Amino acid sequence: MIMVKKRIKKCESCSLTASKLNTCMTCGQEKTMQAKVAVVMKEFKEHSLHSRSKTGPLVTNPKQAIAIALSEGRKAAGVPQIRIKKAK
Repeated sequence: MIMVKKRIKKCESCSLTASKLNTCMTCGQEKTMQAKVAVVMKEFKEHSLHSRSKTGPLVTNPKQAIAIALSEGRKAAGVPQIRIKKAK
């Protein structure tokens, strides 16, 4: 039996282990994402968080608020979306 070593991907800008996208969250993206999530959750607590746009309905579900916060955090940090291909 032949043993095959798996290659560990490294981040392009530092020497840490990277994800599938060849970037890690410690290269400045994490702080940007945390700040944006904090702002969105503060909006939710103040009952001023809208879904879609400022004209959309108010968000009342905490789980929906978390999903919106993480989505906006990823956009603010510049993390590209991972698209999962469905098997036919």
